[in-house]
Amino acid sequence: MKIYNSYGSDIDGNCRNNRPKEIDVFGDCLDTTWSLISNKLQDIELISKRLTSFDYTKKNFDKVI
Repeated sequence: MKIYNSYGSDIDGNCRNNRPKEIDVFGDCLDTTWSLISNKLQDIELISKRLTSFDYTKKNFDKVI
């Protein structure tokens, strides 16, 4: 999360800086992991702002905790 937040959620910023230690943290799964973090943070924001349906909240709430 520290690396993700340091780039303001911009995966291209991480790739452009090309810091081996930061890239190694994600290994071969950079795109997948970065996307997962983005999606979960978006779910948290939408649910906390009550912008989701009851069914969506119920389905995803346990996944983001």
